[in-house]
Amino acid sequence: MKPGHLVAVFSVMTLWVAAAHGQRFDAPLVDEAGQDPALLAVRETLLQAIAARDVDTVLAHTCPDIQISFGGDGGHDALRWYLEVPFEPRHAEQRERISQRLNEAWLSLENVLRLGGRMTGDGQFWAPYSWNVELPERFDPLESFFVVGSGIPLRESGDANSKLLLRLDYEVVTLRGYTAESGYLPVTLGNGARGYIHSDYLRSAVDYRANFVRDDEGNWKMCTFIAGD
Repeated sequence: MKPGHLVAVFSVMTLWVAAAHGQRFDAPLVDEAGQDPALLAVRETLLQAIAARDVDTVLAHTCPDIQISFGGDGGHDALRWYLEVPFEPRHAEQRERISQRLNEAWLSLENVLRLGGRMTGDGQFWAPYSWNVELPERFDPLESFFVVGSGIPLRESGDANSKLLLRLDYEVVTLRGYTAESGYLPVTLGNGARGYIHSDYLRSAVDYRANFVRDDEGNWKMCTFIAGD
């Protein structure tokens, strides 16, 4: 085959690969809570309550029938159980396990509130910003993850000292076989490029989200805190 033909074939293959994988998909952080000072104040109050592990203040700013699961119990009693344990476990192993679960619960709520959010056409507010991002069809929501941060390293392998391939700013990647364990995880960018990103900077498209609405007195209340699809 002549050199010119090789170049032509290579160009066609390059275009085919690009078409198959598409382009990288950016999803910048958006925070529209500032459009309403009252909403901004409620969010700040909740963040302070989270730092203090103040369940009563959290409940005071949530709907009485808040949804926290699909098809399961909801309301203040269920949310209180999620954020605290009303008894002292007898065994050290059980205490450690429950303590870890509670820490994860509070951290999940904090992360939701710190990652911006968007107003909807019906006057509600959903946090974090990622929940209302419309993903292209080629992204499976169950395998899609948001890179939350700027300058996040994409490395050649799961070793923290491996070659730096790129630095990513708020974009969507895919990941199969995700586990919540820490460490670097294998991801694929929207254009098909692959590498490893630390799990601290990856957020599932169907991770926890919160919905805020105004009650009859005009006060913002969190009425949904849920994860899953």
